[in-house]
Amino acid sequence: MVRSGGFAHWAVLKPSTFMENLVGWSYLFGDWSSGTIITGFAADTRLPWIAVDDIGEAAATAFTNPGRLDGLDVELAGDLLTMTEIAAILSEVTGRAVTAPVLTPQQAVERGLLPAMVNAVEQINENGSPARPEMTRALGLPTTDFRT
Repeated sequence: MVRSGGFAHWAVLKPSTFMENLVGWSYLFGDWSSGTIITGFAADTRLPWIAVDDIGEAAATAFTNPGRLDGLDVELAGDLLTMTEIAAILSEVTGRAVTAPVLTPQQAVERGLLPAMVNAVEQINENGSPARPEMTRALGLPTTDFRT
């Protein structure tokens, strides 16, 4: 609707997985405060991650400089990491052991993943996610890496 809505300027912001999903309990990652992230993502599934502040910066850019992102679908990502890499970074920055065992989606459900999330996890395992940090940076948009 945006594309054909007759707007003088428009951009579609497409944020990837919010880094802040790991601040507390989330549908995709459960509650890792016990030290274990329960997901059904495959060992080699690399998820693009974006900080919500970076989404706000991209939106502010679209509003304050309307020609800069005009007519673009903007895939937003600040980092691209597997869940094993995420667990290693969380371990390092928190000083606590955090693991992300590689589980099938069904095993993850048995350990607490919401069954409603299985389809999304399977789709991402099979097809990946299109957002890449280099795409966001190429547009001159600020990005935050996961460690930060």
